[in-house]
Amino acid sequence: MRISADIGYNTTNFIGHNIEGSFLSTVKEKTHELETAEYTVEYNNNTYLIGNHDGFTSIEHTRDKDMIFHLCLYTAIAGNMRSTIDNDVRVVTGLPAQFFAEQKSALIKSLENRRVFMKLNGETKTFTITKVIVFPQSAGLFLYDKSLVEKDTLVVDIGGGTLDIAYMSNGQFKDGRTYPLGVNYTYDILLQELSKYGVNYSNRMKAEQIIADKTIFVEGREVDVKEDIDNVLSLRAKEIVNAIKQAFPEQAKYSRFIFIGGGALLLKNYLSEYRVLDDAQMINVKIYDIIGKSKNV
Repeated sequence: MRISADIGYNTTNFIGHNIEGSFLSTVKEKTHELETAEYTVEYNNNTYLIGNHDGFTSIEHTRDKDMIFHLCLYTAIAGNMRSTIDNDVRVVTGLPAQFFAEQKSALIKSLENRRVFMKLNGETKTFTITKVIVFPQSAGLFLYDKSLVEKDTLVVDIGGGTLDIAYMSNGQFKDGRTYPLGVNYTYDILLQELSKYGVNYSNRMKAEQIIADKTIFVEGREVDVKEDIDNVLSLRAKEIVNAIKQAFPEQAKYSRFIFIGGGALLLKNYLSEYRVLDDAQMINVKIYDIIGKSKNV
């Protein structure tokens, strides 16, 4: 089985067996029987809830030793298996462009030839990862649609933990930068802003629900926080545009900006001067899938 997986700091996106899907990249150890999740994983004598809003996201910058990264990847693999055993799992995934060269080998080494025994939602799954291909995030847009990068282009991937900027010229990747300006930090700022109402949320994933609802409850009263949300997201969009211009001061003058990643969809209304691709969240994993097919992995 081949699986393409984009394990972000906020969301895990995957494609396998003509099926694509997403779940939150959150992990929480199960502490009592009443706790439930879409994915319950038993691994290494521990039981984890995967994808819950009250779970924890990763803060690791090196993915080879990142337990949350591994658990999310294993969950995606197990969820796509046609049987209980698969001894030939091929994985196509990615790393931030700036860290790609230094982390690629370590990530491949941590995954290749790894045999995993786990239970997914009570069903035993056993698999061996035989091949791993790692590709720089945001750098393969030419594989998805050549017309997007035929001209000088700055591809901006707003993920959960990082902002990845790739400079493309004549369809080729030239340079990349990575900054800690992902949406998880935006969620933290929003929740800090909302603390003025006397509410304190312990998990940043609560911010997603608040942004969708535009309201919070304070001592039983419903409070409209749309203006607070607009202020935070508008400021974040401006900070990201400034980061792009500072990262590539010359190229930004003559290049077009194309935004991808789940964070781009979150900030789409505040990036109206630029192009945000409609399927921004799934772009990277679709590119990984194209790579896997082209290499016959």
